[in-house]
Amino acid sequence: METFARAPEEDPGGNASGSLAKYGEDVRIYNHYTDRNRFLKVKVLCDLFNDMAELHTFIQKTDVATLSREGLTWMLRRIHLYMPCMPRREESVRIETWNPAFEGLLVPRVYRVEDAAAAGQAGTGSEASSGNCAERKLRAFAHTDWMLINTASRRPERPSTLMKGLAGHCAESLPFTDSLFTKAEHKSGPDASWTVFSSTVFLARYSDLDFNGHVTQSAYVQWMMDAHGFLFQERAELKEFEVIYVHELKPGGEVRVEVLRQDSGQGQAAAGAVAAAESRQGIAAAEEEAEEALLESAEGGETVLSYRVSSLDGSVVHAYGRGVWKKRLC
Repeated sequence: METFARAPEEDPGGNASGSLAKYGEDVRIYNHYTDRNRFLKVKVLCDLFNDMAELHTFIQKTDVATLSREGLTWMLRRIHLYMPCMPRREESVRIETWNPAFEGLLVPRVYRVEDAAAAGQAGTGSEASSGNCAERKLRAFAHTDWMLINTASRRPERPSTLMKGLAGHCAESLPFTDSLFTKAEHKSGPDASWTVFSSTVFLARYSDLDFNGHVTQSAYVQWMMDAHGFLFQERAELKEFEVIYVHELKPGGEVRVEVLRQDSGQGQAAAGAVAAAESRQGIAAAEEEAEEALLESAEGGETVLSYRVSSLDGSVVHAYGRGVWKKRLC
């Protein structure tokens, strides 16, 4: 992906608006964007955010094609997603992105998803009015931290003064909260109080790769989601999710995705029950039962889980995440 099919100002639909300060487009949530419950998939949300960022960097002249001529590229270090009211099938939303002011090595970029129409009028039919989603304008938002990487040395480089000058021109704010990770965990991942609940192996396939030939950030998100059983995802919805990316993964690599639970033994007991199952079907059934029990026992219908993506022998950690899950109400 070295060039764009169109410049933002050439958008034939007239629903795009962009400047150095901020870029945004209206997006329709098509059927294939959504899950079985007709909500926008978390992976697709991440992909849409990337689309908006690419189009904004095109205007800023900091897009991948421009940077590659200088031996540089972008790499995502962290994403913190908030999904108070995930868009549903056939709704129309406005997705916008901008760069807050910054100092240091990390370049921040934020995203906002709102109803494209007036509150309560987005979408069509019963899906747009089910639950309380149609009454809430802010549907999702995110904070990301990016690094400039030297493509020859694969080492980070400090953003230029010119690049810093492109940020901080949008004064709008979003209701961000503190990181789900402690300061120490930002460097080393979940601490020893988190125990392994389940473990699943995934293969990095061609469809998981980006223009750099490495696994996309949204593929990691999807692996973490797919590490859960069907019933858990059917009955729970992800409301907040943070992922920290540590080490690149190249095509053909296998990774182990661990789900971790922080408690006083319940997670270990559930994992023990899974390990005790004799057949593949028995293991799957035990995992489903254990995950459902964890969700049901969470105070207020909420549970916090951590994730670790590492090499099969555990010597290399590629990413770790933490998510806040709630019982699905609609």
